[in-house]
Amino acid sequence: MEDERMQHSCIHELFEAQAAANPQQTALIYADRSWSYAELNAQANRLAHQLRTLGIGPDTLVGVCLERTETLLIALLGILKAGGAYVPIDPDYPAERIAFMIEDSATQLVLTEERFRGLLEPAGAQLLMLTARGDELAEFPPHNLQPVAASGSLSYVIYTSGSTGKPKGVMLEHASVVHFIEAMQAALPVADAQKFLCVTTISFDIFVLETWLPLACGKTVVLASRMEQTDMTALSHLLQRSRIDLVQMTPSRMQLLVGEDPGLASLAAVRTLLLGGEPLPSRLLKTLQDLDDTKLFNMYGPTETTVWSLVQEVTHADTVTIGYPIGDTRIYIVGEDGALASGAGAIGELCIAGSGLARGYWNRPELTAERFPADPFAAGSGERMYRTGDLAHYAPDGSVVYAGRNDFQVKVRGFRIELGEIEAALESHPSVGQAVALVREEASGATRLAAYILPVAGASPAPGAGELRLYLQNRLPEYMVPSAFVEMESWPLTPNGKIDRRSLPNPSLTRMSIELPYTAPASEIEREIAVVWADILGFDRVGAEDDFIELGGNSLLSTQVLSRLQQLYGIRVSFRDMLTRGQTVAALAGLVEDALLLQAGDDELTALLLELDELSDEEAEALLAGNKRG
Repeated sequence: MEDERMQHSCIHELFEAQAAANPQQTALIYADRSWSYAELNAQANRLAHQLRTLGIGPDTLVGVCLERTETLLIALLGILKAGGAYVPIDPDYPAERIAFMIEDSATQLVLTEERFRGLLEPAGAQLLMLTARGDELAEFPPHNLQPVAASGSLSYVIYTSGSTGKPKGVMLEHASVVHFIEAMQAALPVADAQKFLCVTTISFDIFVLETWLPLACGKTVVLASRMEQTDMTALSHLLQRSRIDLVQMTPSRMQLLVGEDPGLASLAAVRTLLLGGEPLPSRLLKTLQDLDDTKLFNMYGPTETTVWSLVQEVTHADTVTIGYPIGDTRIYIVGEDGALASGAGAIGELCIAGSGLARGYWNRPELTAERFPADPFAAGSGERMYRTGDLAHYAPDGSVVYAGRNDFQVKVRGFRIELGEIEAALESHPSVGQAVALVREEASGATRLAAYILPVAGASPAPGAGELRLYLQNRLPEYMVPSAFVEMESWPLTPNGKIDRRSLPNPSLTRMSIELPYTAPASEIEREIAVVWADILGFDRVGAEDDFIELGGNSLLSTQVLSRLQQLYGIRVSFRDMLTRGQTVAALAGLVEDALLLQAGDDELTALLLELDELSDEEAEALLAGNKRG
């Protein structure tokens, strides 16, 4: 393995080796098309040659803001082959956040498509438009380029939530990703899997496992479309149709999938199931263990140590740990005195060392020094470790048990969030004097963000929940916008004068808490949809003109709504239609009514065709002649 690492020190070189050895092997499946390793390699080479002419080379950052199609993988490979590093930009992010990422990373070039021009132009970077046909690349050669990147060159810079109110870029080198790929091959039954599902957004680092691991091993990436990302029924059909072997998801997304029809049955052919990014609920685990032929793994790792650092195969439902370190990863559990915690059950901060460590934070040397100090347990080695901020302890079997956070960083729906970034965004509102953000856990086990607001003295009127939600939606990703807002007259304090976060009231999700007027549903369908919304969003009641987003709805909750509608009415409303044309109960009821009418029309047409099919030619002609005379 060491010889291969030295021979192929970069991600794209592992891919090129597979393209040379197995050129006709299927590398990518998207929608109804497939691409061989040779085809994908040739098109990525053409783009890489063009990027070289534009000055892209080692440690040059190139933004990527594209729809989920084959062009996305071509763009990423092309950047790496040219020697550059990619900066993933989710087109669903607010324009302000995108502009900050481009400016902060000094990205001079963004690979995108025409539909995102308006989103990106204000940031000032040069835009290179790519198309699905790729005709713009035809003039460039399809052969591999002379390598210019080395193992220590950057492969990508991914932005995560930052406690100062601004996201921070984590710099990952090729060597760290190559180590991760090799370690995953040893830790997981990769050899038994041929098709890997890619369902994660490019801005979440577990996307790396879903793409670079299979492409480095001669496997096939099955790329889920944006609709399949969000519509659990469509995702279930993709899993069954494509017979996926390896699936990776956050527990939140998996919970939605197994609650969907056909639910667990859609995973029956999956050989390996990876869950990580947030704690694994015991109820979900018990459900998944009904999959007799599927191996289940619990995964743990921060972005700063390359996707996953610890892995545990889960074989029973009693105790779930985050497992054991992968590859040459070393883990330390460090007590408050700076010494290693000894013995099972002794809690300390989880620190990680080894080849998976990131270079640090882009343009943040002080934060890099703080979070990546010299490894005191490998004195004289010159190595560093990463302080995760997670608390952990050893189980009796030597595996590691996650025990929460030691700061204000949380995970919601698998996304790592610095509560300080939400607070800073709220405090930038002219009428907010101070803000506190918390995660609240509901009886169902679901987690939601709540914001507590102390208005500026004299602010009249104080900003309402709707105003604050809209303000944050223009500045933060959707998953960072709280679902509840509570106005405070004063803060509860601890004995040392700090805000006592544990004493903040649990927000009750009532109509009064969101300050919306109530309009009673007018039709039976509106009443049924209102009941569904109230149940899923946790409200006492929901009105006909209530807005799903203003009530704290998000993309994951919307999939639950759509699933319930399908169960109630036997029709499908698309995720996009709900969020663009069905955001209120009344509007969504209109979409349901339209779908029911269309379905009824289809049923009548089908019945007529069957009736005609049973007639003889003479009877059919006589019937038509009679209709003409009438």
